[in-house]
Amino acid sequence: LDSDDAEMYIFDVKVELLALDNTEDVTMPPVRVIPIRTRLPHGEREQIIAAVANEFMLSEPQVDKLWQRYRKIETEFSKGAIPTET
Repeated sequence: LDSDDAEMYIFDVKVELLALDNTEDVTMPPVRVIPIRTRLPHGEREQIIAAVANEFMLSEPQVDKLWQRYRKIETEFSKGAIPTET
């Protein structure tokens, strides 16, 4: 990141972000520079479950259940509720 190319890239990104922030139409939400996907591509969840199970020496059903519990807790937090033990 100490190269001239890196400095030029960082400068270009800052200029672009400033341009996006200074849009005339304030009724529209700002455009994201980097799109964030909310859904995993087809088959990706199964690959993640297999990789985690392998890494931590768990069965795939165990990892799947933990993922489901995590998603439930995450949903409850986003709604402002305090998660309960299940």
